[in-house]
Amino acid sequence: MTTEKPRQARLPMVSSDLTVKTAWLYYVEGFTQEQIAEKLDVSRVKVMRTLASCTAEGIVVTMINAPTAGQVALERGLEKRWGLNAAVVIPTPSAHDHLEKAIGHAVAAYLG
Repeated sequence: MTTEKPRQARLPMVSSDLTVKTAWLYYVEGFTQEQIAEKLDVSRVKVMRTLASCTAEGIVVTMINAPTAGQVALERGLEKRWGLNAAVVIPTPSAHDHLEKAIGHAVAAYLG
């Protein structure tokens, strides 16, 4: 005798509800795509596509809240624009006399 887990009765979800709920479970609650698929009774592929559309449609916006985020954005922009393997952007020192020292520290950090 096989005992199957009884399915919960569900009201049909409106597409936008499914999109937001998928995003919430993934980004806020940390569910895996597989867990979301099981919970919402959809395929894992549907979850992947829904998450991709959340980003494309601006439903989910990623923000990095760190003082150096602007530098990283500039570095990535330079890398993409000029086909660089890596770029290093440093903040402008408060005194021009410290520019060489700041560049030296950045080079040393880059070279490891």
